Amino acid sequence: MEDLNLVKTGRRRHRARTRREWDEIRRNLSDLTEYENEVLAYALRKRPDFPRPEYEVKRVVEATVQAPAHVETVDPSYAPVSRIPNDVHQSDLNISELLQRQNHTRSLEHLQKLPVPVGYNPCPSMERLKKSFLDNNYFLNEDDIFSIHQALLTGRPIKVDGPPGTGKSELARQIAIAMGLDVDNPNHFGELFCTPDITKAEAIYSWNDARRLIDMQLVSNLSNRLDGESLKKAYVEVSDNAYSPRYLDLQALMRACVIPYRTVVLVDEIDKTYHEFDNNLLEVVDKNRFVVPEYGPVGRAKFDPKTSPIFILTSNNARALSGPLVRRCKAMFYDYLPENLEEKVIRAKAEMSSDDAGLIAHFFKKVRIHKSLHLQQPPSTAEVIETAKAMKLTNLEITEKNILRMHTHWIKYRIDFNAVESAFRSDNEWNDTIPE
Repeated sequence: MEDLNLVKTGRRRHRARTRREWDEIRRNLSDLTEYENEVLAYALRKRPDFPRPEYEVKRVVEATVQAPAHVETVDPSYAPVSRIPNDVHQSDLNISELLQRQNHTRSLEHLQKLPVPVGYNPCPSMERLKKSFLDNNYFLNEDDIFSIHQALLTGRPIKVDGPPGTGKSELARQIAIAMGLDVDNPNHFGELFCTPDITKAEAIYSWNDARRLIDMQLVSNLSNRLDGESLKKAYVEVSDNAYSPRYLDLQALMRACVIPYRTVVLVDEIDKTYHEFDNNLLEVVDKNRFVVPEYGPVGRAKFDPKTSPIFILTSNNARALSGPLVRRCKAMFYDYLPENLEEKVIRAKAEMSSDDAGLIAHFFKKVRIHKSLHLQQPPSTAEVIETAKAMKLTNLEITEKNILRMHTHWIKYRIDFNAVESAFRSDNEWNDTIPE
């Protein structure tokens, strides 16, 4: 009985019992339940390398046996991770059904069954695009709106070049909003922020090894309940599904190709990636699919301009993109906004009067085109808006002298500061007005 208590309480021994000792204990114990006896036999037969089979028994009976407070209990790190589900006791267990009990939200099957969003419009008209942009204070000229509409009609990606802070990334969000999509839902609007060391697993797909390992442990723990033929079927089932779509984690690019309706994906600052990364995008943006070597093609069966996802590739021109990738894209070129559009943006974003917004827009136009400055990074629209908001927050009068004093908001490099200071500062004071 003392040995049985050792088994049930899990008291730690100085050494692991040998197989002979366990066989002797098993023969001499008469009060083990049938289930405990079965588990103990399994531990001895199937796990010869398992140093402490008592943990197998303790795991089964721990729900009914309370260890005394003074007894040293089992270290949890030694105990098996997976547990046998309470509802699994049949010898004819269907392993396929067991492995499908949980539905992974990024798995292939889940994404393919997503319903079309309410209010979804895969190809809004130019009038709807223009109205949506205006309602969200995003100002574009007619030519840019026409280019966007053409990309939506043909289902082709859009490559947007331009300096930082000119609204390139915001374009992707505004297109998604105009289509009736939720930009906070990853199944409606995807984002991929590029880095120099980005990998295919981060951009396109990866295998969920943790989920696969959990399933294998579960089936291993269930194998002592199966007879020979059922165990063979379970082994075949698990081995054949080692690269099942259940374990396929699709990232933003491939999720858009699998979801049955059109979505928008922002590939931000693609010029930061290494040159070879462009080749990984060719098949995705061209045919809306990708071949996973272990599984096969994933994505659209064929290119359909009506459901093809819209990829927005932004670039600050840090490097030239590859020719094959550029050929597949519609090109748009962003620059600093003209004075009249920038005035509208300032008036809407900073909630200023038309006169104050016009003065700020005119000031920054002069800074950008001034003959003697040659700034390394001229103030972007985002920095102009930030300056206008800061001036309103501090209740500063909108004058060119005060805008110059707010230089910390729109001058980012020392060389630019030196240029501005030498041109517009005299006797430690800012000049009242910038010369034209």
